[in-house]
Amino acid sequence: MKFILDWSQNFYEEKIDWRGDEKVMSLEISQRECCFAVAKVFVFSNSSDSSKLLFSKKYAKIGVQLDENIPKVDLLFSGRVVSFPVSFGKSCVQLELIAEPTDFQKQLSEFSQKNIEQYQKTNMHEIQKEFINFDDLFFSQNDLNNPTIFLEGGTNHFYWDMRNGKLSLSDINRGNKTIEISDDQILDNSINISLAREPYKSVNINLSVNWTQHLFGLLDLYPLIASKFKDGIVSSLTNIKNKIKKLCDTFHSDSYKLLRCNIKEVNPSAVISMKTFPMTSNEITINENGDPQKKISAKFKRFYLHGEMLLNWSRKQKREETLVVNVVNGNIVHGREKNIHLKLNPIQLPKQYPNWSFFAEYILGDRILFDGFIWECKKNHFSENKFEEINWKKIDKIPDALADDSSASFFRTIRGRNAIKYALQNAVALINYSSRYVEISFIVDAANFLFINISDQITLIGKRFDGGKIVGKITKTKLIANSDIKLMQISIACTLGNDVFNSTEKINEYLESFWSNGSVDKDADEPTISLENIVKNIEIKNPPEEQIQILSTTSAKTLPELISQLKANSTNIKISLAPLNSAYTVSKIQKLPDFILK
Repeated sequence: MKFILDWSQNFYEEKIDWRGDEKVMSLEISQRECCFAVAKVFVFSNSSDSSKLLFSKKYAKIGVQLDENIPKVDLLFSGRVVSFPVSFGKSCVQLELIAEPTDFQKQLSEFSQKNIEQYQKTNMHEIQKEFINFDDLFFSQNDLNNPTIFLEGGTNHFYWDMRNGKLSLSDINRGNKTIEISDDQILDNSINISLAREPYKSVNINLSVNWTQHLFGLLDLYPLIASKFKDGIVSSLTNIKNKIKKLCDTFHSDSYKLLRCNIKEVNPSAVISMKTFPMTSNEITINENGDPQKKISAKFKRFYLHGEMLLNWSRKQKREETLVVNVVNGNIVHGREKNIHLKLNPIQLPKQYPNWSFFAEYILGDRILFDGFIWECKKNHFSENKFEEINWKKIDKIPDALADDSSASFFRTIRGRNAIKYALQNAVALINYSSRYVEISFIVDAANFLFINISDQITLIGKRFDGGKIVGKITKTKLIANSDIKLMQISIACTLGNDVFNSTEKINEYLESFWSNGSVDKDADEPTISLENIVKNIEIKNPPEEQIQILSTTSAKTLPELISQLKANSTNIKISLAPLNSAYTVSKIQKLPDFILK
């Protein structure tokens, strides 16, 4: 076995023939997971001039001729010089090379772009069957240049081929190929078994999201007012129509907008059929000028009013929803606990289109948001108190996490369920990685395992292993070679127990189980604002019955005085509405059943 070092013009220079530019005395080539391989090479230098020449070199390739009788040379390592050559005496110069390709940043960028394009093709409003590797709720747009975010929650990490500098992915537990090594191939006294880390027994997830909830609706105050009067119709011995209209003008605020106030005097029998209503008050008798001998009798007209007092109410309320779930590794008895806090980016509803409104003028081509969809107006019309789909064309779903900002729960939406899945996958990935808690290192003859790398896995076979064999993923390799020895030192990480690698199906089953039985957020569909929340109080002062009582006990001595007293005790309506735009945050915590990995 002979090692050859040739200088190159660039990292990707094709080697057609090998010249043997430098005579290799000894070398070490090592590589760890997620790292570029590094080579330390000692080459023969026969003069100071040749040592100086090495300072001008930038790239090199290392090849190996397995059989000196066969001229074939296999490429073993490509890299660039990362240190000044150091001379030892007059014959030996040390070089240090790193297998970092010149375009590694471009490769990472292309990897990110490929994942971004895959994400952009994904329908956010569909349940993702596979692991979601990116969502703008989970990451910010500034993270797009960081390719490692696309691996979060998975079992892969980067692997850089030390021969050609190409980027690929390597599973943390399983290799691209499996290599069997038996006891008799391992050098005596070279095997070492150690505990790399204490595994996680459970990962406790705290997943939270916040948004501004926008609720709106239509409220007719008239029926509520009428319900406070006898027989369910507004009536008085004084004409309060204008007073009610002035009352309507006081309802303008950040929470309320008066859409229509139409109050008119009516025949009550036309409003409430099959019922007879008195059109005047009872006869009121007084002593004229206090003289009991002179009586004045009067009846007063009853005014009956009917109409509508339509208010558009709206509320913007900050909401925070937190979901708590524990992922438990059922494969181990003892282990650590890990707490992870995942805060999703704030949900921002699209602002390019307004919400549909009551009693508004719409023209052809207008676009609005309603019921989770974008709609386009098909014809000019004036909206009433109900959305009429015949006037609109459905364009698309609202491109947002909630789809409807009146939702009371994010985690009941499709993207909310995907967020839970994302969090679970992150927890499983942590447990998965920590389960590689046994590290085994050993040394073998490099002649038999020269081209082994960290994208492979090893099956160790021998009586010293429980069950006769043990499987582990390669985490580190180190080739040591000189004129006397040629050895390969290998480290593997082993999972002692059942694997949890393919967890996507388990997570899907788990999600379906508690959604199908309705155990998640049972109150999410309940209305968040009821009539009682809006109308705090309706007070009627001096209804007709009280007016008659006042006039019956009056001290008036003339008819004008009696009329004045009636006007002084006119029916008055007072309404108290809640200020709906609240500054405090509504918080809600949902605890899911434990997710058990077995």
